[in-house]
Amino acid sequence: MGLKHVRLSIEVPPTSWVHELKEIDGIRIRIVDCVLHEDGSIMHLISVETPDKKTAEYVKEVLRASKYVDEAFFAKGTASTVIGFIKTRRCTVCGVFANRCFVRRGTYDIENGRVVWRLIAHDHEIPHVVDGLQSQGVGVELLESVEANALEPNKTTNQLLITALEEGYFDVPRRITTRELANMLGKTPATLSITLRRGIRKILKNYVIVNAV
Repeated sequence: MGLKHVRLSIEVPPTSWVHELKEIDGIRIRIVDCVLHEDGSIMHLISVETPDKKTAEYVKEVLRASKYVDEAFFAKGTASTVIGFIKTRRCTVCGVFANRCFVRRGTYDIENGRVVWRLIAHDHEIPHVVDGLQSQGVGVELLESVEANALEPNKTTNQLLITALEEGYFDVPRRITTRELANMLGKTPATLSITLRRGIRKILKNYVIVNAV
């Protein structure tokens, strides 16, 4: 069992708030985190990269007006990147994955009216992702599935942090040891520890700078 970098081409579900954004060129959508509440609502922490500030403001307007969005909150002063929370009850596909940590692994690019989803997943999870989408009547095509360690390691720090988070490395108590996580990711414990510390340091440094303004 290994980690794979996966690329899927997905037909945008008509009941998804992402559907409202598919006609906007040059944007990249990332769902950073998601929580499925007991009442069936889903809260997404999103980051949308856009070409310029004007497009970013338009993205906010579209999401606020969307009938698929119950509530929308956006951070101020983020220029061309839209950061905020989206609450929805109407995305049937979102509900399939919100409690399985799938949607927060990767980025979503709008290409030719479809969503190209790039994520990192264990190889045994990929069929569940495809089957879950198809069970909701969503067209999906697997474009690529390659070993994670076949790519440049310097480009996977964020993915390592996400995997560590999802595997319970930062839980108290930990659900996985450094050695176990390192074996899963094909790294030595020392290399993994250094990579994670550097990634956390960068995140904390950026957070402190942003919130100090």
